[in-house]
Amino acid sequence: FPSHDIGADCFSDTILVSGSSSDAVITQLSDLDSLMAIMEHSYLTDITISFGCPNGSVVSVYNQGGGLANVDLGFPLADDLPGNPGEGLEYSWGPASTNPNWLNISGTSFINPGGTDGGGYVVSGYYQSIDPWTNFVGCPLNGPWVIEICDIVGADDGWLFDWGVNFNPDVFGTGQGGLSIGDNGPAGGSVFYDKGFESDGWRYLEA
Repeated sequence: FPSHDIGADCFSDTILVSGSSSDAVITQLSDLDSLMAIMEHSYLTDITISFGCPNGSVVSVYNQGGGLANVDLGFPLADDLPGNPGEGLEYSWGPASTNPNWLNISGTSFINPGGTDGGGYVVSGYYQSIDPWTNFVGCPLNGPWVIEICDIVGADDGWLFDWGVNFNPDVFGTGQGGLSIGDNGPAGGSVFYDKGFESDGWRYLEA
């Protein structure tokens, strides 16, 4: 996935997931493990982040609130427009998270001191969403999954380096779902990495 500059606009990207049975849908919250993004952005409250599933249902994971105006994601380069990439951190969100959503992390250990803008930065971790995860119940596993990040303020920017959606391997049914590390993979080698979904023609790395 190519890095993308996020500044004063909405950016979306699509992953075409395949590899499960054709009629497989999310029937319970445990079917979805996590949504992930590796990114950086100065002034967190400038942005919104949401994910969409193949039937058009959407879950927002951040919507500008929480009193986090001077808090960063990752380590952006300060006031650098049109912007060169800083250092991204990995953030993920999922139904099983016991951590709060980002509206409720001000003044907690989920914000480390320092950061580019002096107000700290959100630590890499597994967080809750803003919208209920039940929005995704009934979503097909196969098909286009979308991330959308909107930068509402044009005074600074950020970068999205990578993102993905990870399912419980048990929900994949037929096809390439459910292989474990060390299993024989579809290419005949030993699986040493599982991306969690099939996109761009691959899911597993084998040796």
